[in-house]
Amino acid sequence: MEPPVMTSREITVPAWTFGALRDELANISDKHSSTTLLQKVGYRSGISASTVFKEGLNSAVLETMQSTFWTHLCGFFSCRGWGTLVVDSDHPGLGFLTSDDWAEAMTAEVDRNANCCFSTGFISGLLSEIAGSPVAVLEAKCRARGDRACEFAFGSEQVVRNLYGQLLMDADPTAT
Repeated sequence: MEPPVMTSREITVPAWTFGALRDELANISDKHSSTTLLQKVGYRSGISASTVFKEGLNSAVLETMQSTFWTHLCGFFSCRGWGTLVVDSDHPGLGFLTSDDWAEAMTAEVDRNANCCFSTGFISGLLSEIAGSPVAVLEAKCRARGDRACEFAFGSEQVVRNLYGQLLMDADPTAT
């Protein structure tokens, strides 16, 4: 008997699955390890999802028509239940995806240490595969932490690393 053939098939799972994954991973490992694992799984999933994302788009659209690309990206996430995204790509070298209803951030209570680590990896993998070069993603704000919306910053690794350093300095009142 032949093994089943892999196809680009999708299934729907409830949004609370993310919370269950985080909780169970936290039971078997420390917070840093579970966050890293979810980001890595998200990244690999994003790479795989790029095939489905590219269906119906030719390379000219991906390269020259940014508004069509961003509309397609927002629709890709929205129709799959992730949430509604608003794109802000007006900053040189850095873009932002913002959502006030992001699925991974659904939680019963605010956790100041929460983050959408699977989504961060997923978006990075998806954008990296589409761009053909690494795209780093950082969740600068998260609804699960009590912020108004989830805000994912994306760009080159160096630009995102600089943003992360700035966010850390802004969060530390003793930093000079």
